[in-house]
Amino acid sequence: MKEGKKGGNAAIEKYREKWGNCLFTALVKKIKHPFKIKIHKRGSWISELIKLKFPHFYWFDEVKRDYYHFQSNKSGLLFFRQLWFKGFIRKFNYHNNK
Repeated sequence: MKEGKKGGNAAIEKYREKWGNCLFTALVKKIKHPFKIKIHKRGSWISELIKLKFPHFYWFDEVKRDYYHFQSNKSGLLFFRQLWFKGFIRKFNYHNNK
């Protein structure tokens, strides 16, 4: 386990690096806790596809009352590398990112 950092408007929790992407990780959380997790998509489909970016998904945990997403260790991944990459789960403040 690595100790996370604090920065910007979001605090990174204690996390464990793993392989995946934001949609896959959100679906795993939804399957584990079907009534406690709600999945959301960030941004519009058209703008994401024009920029050749994989659409970004995040989830809301109704028990902890927090939003989470899966983030890459590296920024600026190419489109095909955004399908499966090494990253970690990050808690973020949704209300500051609207």
